[in-house]
Amino acid sequence: METHRRWDAERGAVHVLARLSGHVLEARHEEDLLRAMAGTLREYTGVDAVLIRLLERQIETRAVATAAGVQVLAPGDLAAPFTLEDEAFWRAHPDGYFCPDMETSAAIKPEFRQSVLDLGLRAGYMVPATRDGELCGQIIFAWKSVPPLTDAYRAVLGELARFACLQLAFFHWGKGAELDPMTGLPNWYGLRRRWESIKGERRGAVLFLEIGNFRAFAEAHGRLAADDLLRQLARRVLEAAGPRAVIGRFAGDAFVLLAPRVSAAETKGLAGEILRRCEAAVADGPHPRPRLTMGVALWPQHGRDLDGLVAVAEQHAQARKRRRVELAMTTTVDPAHGRLPRPFLHGWLSATADGVVITDADLKVIYVNPVYERMTGYTLEEWRGKTPAFAASGKTPVKVYEEMWESLHDRGTWTGHVVNRRRTGEEWVSHLTITRLWDRRGRTIGFLGIARDIDRLQDKEAASKLSWADFEEAFAKEGLAWALAEAAELHARGSREHLERVRQHTRLLMAVGAREGIDEFQSYRFRSAVTLGAILHDVGQLVVPREILWKRGRLTPHEYELVKTHTVAGRDLLRAPFLHGGSSPPQPFFLETAAAIAGSHHERWDGTGYPDGLAGTDIPLAARVVAIADVYDALRSERPYREAWSHDDAVAYIQNLAGKQFDPVLVEIFSSVSDAFDEVVARLPDRYRFSTA
Repeated sequence: METHRRWDAERGAVHVLARLSGHVLEARHEEDLLRAMAGTLREYTGVDAVLIRLLERQIETRAVATAAGVQVLAPGDLAAPFTLEDEAFWRAHPDGYFCPDMETSAAIKPEFRQSVLDLGLRAGYMVPATRDGELCGQIIFAWKSVPPLTDAYRAVLGELARFACLQLAFFHWGKGAELDPMTGLPNWYGLRRRWESIKGERRGAVLFLEIGNFRAFAEAHGRLAADDLLRQLARRVLEAAGPRAVIGRFAGDAFVLLAPRVSAAETKGLAGEILRRCEAAVADGPHPRPRLTMGVALWPQHGRDLDGLVAVAEQHAQARKRRRVELAMTTTVDPAHGRLPRPFLHGWLSATADGVVITDADLKVIYVNPVYERMTGYTLEEWRGKTPAFAASGKTPVKVYEEMWESLHDRGTWTGHVVNRRRTGEEWVSHLTITRLWDRRGRTIGFLGIARDIDRLQDKEAASKLSWADFEEAFAKEGLAWALAEAAELHARGSREHLERVRQHTRLLMAVGAREGIDEFQSYRFRSAVTLGAILHDVGQLVVPREILWKRGRLTPHEYELVKTHTVAGRDLLRAPFLHGGSSPPQPFFLETAAAIAGSHHERWDGTGYPDGLAGTDIPLAARVVAIADVYDALRSERPYREAWSHDDAVAYIQNLAGKQFDPVLVEIFSSVSDAFDEVVARLPDRYRFSTA
């Protein structure tokens, strides 16, 4: 009999472990997993409640399983961030801590205590949750009365909690490449994989949902508040869409929803319900309030290719935004209150000699006229969804942009000059006038920019108002950087065109990365520093003997080690102290960025690079960007010991090394813009070609 009871107990333990593991495979996102785990742990242990709390990157998620069901609470609800004292407490209790009276125990956070008591809970066994050796949360087994808690029972609860934490780690390791870490939703890779399982449905819809005013909201309330907003709206969309739909994060402020088996009429109802729930979620929130814009594509009406369906849905969303701007600017009745007759606006956009660009409130382009297409070399289709920074040269001083946004905020208008870059790589100074656009409720809905090439300005007096003093420092910095970079290239028998190509590849990567929502790329200061710093990536070659750099055959191990020293030498050169023998001022941002690129562009994502063996995000982001740009261009260039690679082979090489040599997120961005890399190579061939090692 004793043997049978023991086998029954072990079979039960195996069953619960199998269920917890199965949840990892079945869960669509982290909230699904937490909900399922909390329910299973409560069912197996027989406790009154199980609470799972995760706190990573200041993002809190809490799952609570009681007899009434399982609830996943919003980030910020019952928020009680971990402190250094918490870290010390839980490191002293790695196996768990029994709290016989949660009403008075110091182990219960004040922000959490009342909610626990409202559930009728009085006692709890609290086990720390860890990931990669770091404290990331707690799993709490709770009772409405103090239970007889034996050492054996504590051990079982502790082992179950640790196994659950292990499954959470497996979930993130296994699906991390397919999940957006901020929302727990599938990213573009994850959406593609899920599309494979539903694209065979007879009909369905793809919805593109973009959060308007997101940039203004983030600037007003901070990135953490903006991240909370994203997660809040994602939950509202999930609630409206139901279990059959799949929602993923498409870009920094956009979602894509895949809804199988819905008709056109049902899709219209679904879109209305999503808008209603999202508007209700932000109705009482702080200003500026976000505004959801939606576009829809249906299959099979618009095809069955996911890229094509998303493109159609995004175009419909863009058309809605453009229509919204037109309604705010024009009237079909009596021109009044500053609004233009609608036919006049359309005629002016087509006939004016000025370049015209219209953006939404988040500076995403929704329209450029034919003149601006010719000015920049990019078509309206290529401009849609990008910001005007897409054509920025990186030479406009940050001060100019700061004055621009201050003026737009205070007065609603700005006139000045910026240095842009055409598709051909040619740079031009644009005389630019920007006006903020409001709707009839006084809400910012976009910006209207009118651009002229300063060389073609008939009003020379306007051109003379350009304050070249603002640009003098930027141009001097550019000239000195090029002189130093070219000296290193000549020393190594390289070419100036290689430097310019790497620079343009770098600019392309960051422009698309900014659109995809990478926080660091939102900063123009960062992008311009990396773009110029990219040409200095090999400045340390100046310390490597020429006979080694010019050698045609294979390098000896000793020679290769000497070549590798160019990274440390370049970093040291660019970090040369301003003052000797005393305290120095902070390193200028540009030089610090350039030094990070020179010193770390040969590091590898897996930690096997040089000179410091850095891995993952420990490698400076600027260096991770330039690494892809430099390797692509090196592969496309002829060498004494090999022919130049084809574009397709170079792209495949970089894609195959995602997560090994290169940052996988940046490789994803590179893949989306690689055709533009090929255009740069075709446009800027080496004018002189020397042997390079």
